[in-house]
Amino acid sequence: MHHRLLRAMVVWGMMMLCLFGTPATGQAFKNVLIIDIPRLTFSDITSEYPVLNRLVHESATGIMALPNVEVKTPDKTYLELNSGTPVKTTSDAMVFFQVHDVYRGMPVGTLYRTLTGVEPPAEGAVNLGFSKLVQLNLPNKANQSLGLVGKLLHQKGYKTIVAGNADADRDNFNRIGTALLMDDQGTVDQASIGWETVAEDFNFVFGIKTATSYLLNVWEKHSNEAAVTHFILGDLERINKFSNYLPGPRLEYHRKKVLRQYEEFFEGLLSRIDFNRTLLVIFSVTGPDYAKTGAKLNPVIIKTAGISGGMLYSNSTRRPGLVTGYDVMATVLEHMEIKEGYFKGRPLKATSGNWQAVSSMQQDLVINYDLRWPLLSVYGYGLIALVVAFVIGFIAFRKRITLFKWLMRIYLFLLTFPVIFLAEALFQPVDWLAIIGFTAVGAAVLTGLAYKVAKGDPGKALLFISGVTVVGIIIDGLGNGYTQLYSFWGYSAVAGARFYGIGNEYMGFLLGAYIVMVTLGLDRIPCRWQKAVWPLGLGIAVLLAYPALGANIGGGITALLGLGIANYLWLNRPVGIRQLLILAGVFSLFILGIAVSDLAMDGKVTHFGQFLKSFHEEGLDALLQLFSRKLNMNLQLIGYTPLSNVLIGMLLLVPVLYKRPPQLIAGWVNSHRRGIRGLTALSLTALIALIANDSGIVSVATMFIFGVPLLMVLILEKTSLRS
Repeated sequence: MHHRLLRAMVVWGMMMLCLFGTPATGQAFKNVLIIDIPRLTFSDITSEYPVLNRLVHESATGIMALPNVEVKTPDKTYLELNSGTPVKTTSDAMVFFQVHDVYRGMPVGTLYRTLTGVEPPAEGAVNLGFSKLVQLNLPNKANQSLGLVGKLLHQKGYKTIVAGNADADRDNFNRIGTALLMDDQGTVDQASIGWETVAEDFNFVFGIKTATSYLLNVWEKHSNEAAVTHFILGDLERINKFSNYLPGPRLEYHRKKVLRQYEEFFEGLLSRIDFNRTLLVIFSVTGPDYAKTGAKLNPVIIKTAGISGGMLYSNSTRRPGLVTGYDVMATVLEHMEIKEGYFKGRPLKATSGNWQAVSSMQQDLVINYDLRWPLLSVYGYGLIALVVAFVIGFIAFRKRITLFKWLMRIYLFLLTFPVIFLAEALFQPVDWLAIIGFTAVGAAVLTGLAYKVAKGDPGKALLFISGVTVVGIIIDGLGNGYTQLYSFWGYSAVAGARFYGIGNEYMGFLLGAYIVMVTLGLDRIPCRWQKAVWPLGLGIAVLLAYPALGANIGGGITALLGLGIANYLWLNRPVGIRQLLILAGVFSLFILGIAVSDLAMDGKVTHFGQFLKSFHEEGLDALLQLFSRKLNMNLQLIGYTPLSNVLIGMLLLVPVLYKRPPQLIAGWVNSHRRGIRGLTALSLTALIALIANDSGIVSVATMFIFGVPLLMVLILEKTSLRS
């Protein structure tokens, strides 16, 4: 009787579990579906495609900037998103095949085993060029990060699947997208990247197109076993490759045909996704060739539980709707609850907004980037022409004073442009007429006001414009560099090097204008107030370096050391060992304070904070890499123009002339002590900027844009006295 009752209880318990129980694994299992559509743009998603429209309305959207300023090829982009750091690659180091394929008469799996000594996955794909990839990155130790995404997933026991390709035809393979989930052995667990993923269609370019029904079957079959699945829809890439042979209407016809096919694909796919456990990521790593720089700002669409509408926000950019590629992969890892490993990106979240605003931002940023280079080129050559005219006038003309005054007025007019561009960025003009009109009127008003306040004195006018520039940049810095993203002299999202704070261009303007302002204005205030240069200099250093303000540690170091030495010069105090030791002590406390504040930023850690983490993990190697990167960047920028060499020569020459002036100019130096001290302070600060910043040569150039008129004022004063 006892055994009969026990059996009955077990049977009833099993029945209740089957009827009402939910498998624990089903509740806990999360997965990610990444859909990669190279050459897709937001402008493609029109009202003709209601499913895609509904998807972007119900998802959080953004534009993805690719990191760093160098040209990004698709193979390099995929590899860097996978590695979480800049790496080196070549096309023959990204050769992906399925293990059962035959390459040059040999089974790929066998060839991979022969090359690497590693057993390939039974149903996966391998990179036959992985060993070369490792060798390419040995010098900078980036090989330690190769395959980081796949490695972190495998450490947790998660499976990866890649399906689809962007092959142009049966003789031209394009399977580099497989690198996105590659592990540190150059493999993915399971792959369908061959001809089974395409279907013949002789009405389409190259006669092949993605077999979307096959991809649907892959998701249906494997979504409950694979942690991360990556689909590559390569048809827009195929069209782009053939675009030179297609007239405009025919190009548009084929793109619309592909989008209609994708409309049907997403209609079937979305009903098969459980968004309570699945993170859907749709992006494009490259834009169409005809989009020019827009190819570097591409759409990202993310949907899951908790992210269902609005704009994507990243602590990497601090700009709603603007994210980095690293952030996308960091979000994938966070969804899979992976926190191990140093990965450069920050997980994304949704904020208020809509995808039309994101699309509009993309267009504005691209137009801004296209406009700034001709605008700044004309501006730079205009300044050089004025300096040359000033030199020629000094040598050749007898009636120099009138010429000098007019040249000075024109130079001061151009000198207002940096602060005018900041004000102009609030309205984000993208039309040449509006830009030229706003800039010309604003600069004319500010220059006229400067001369009115100065009562025609060019030195006082320069002092006024320098002061307005300092105040304008400080206000923008207090807002974390809000307007510099759209300022023509600011940083660019297309370049992907900086998205917030005070960039090196405006750091140079700020320090150059401040040095000129103090040089010309210090004698105009009572002696008891002149010591205020110490807290003012420290305040500017903190503004530049503090993570929530300027977020420019190189600029902060430049300001602290450069302005510290300048203060001794301005106050006519000797700069000896004792003074340098005091400055070194203040510098140590400054760095410590910025480091603590940076690491306490709750996920908003800056480049300096990232370096500190890297230094903690790698030690001296991280410091050596930092110095190497700064040196290489400056050498690269210096090599762009021989004028850079002239600039470096001036940096080294001015302090020497101040300390040991030759007999020819000794009298002039002695009669303009305050101005020469200012020029020396400018040169020393610029030299520190060159050492402390990645693109210090840019800061040096913008500093001297304010230094040149200071020299012109001194020469003008001497010429006026002679007259």
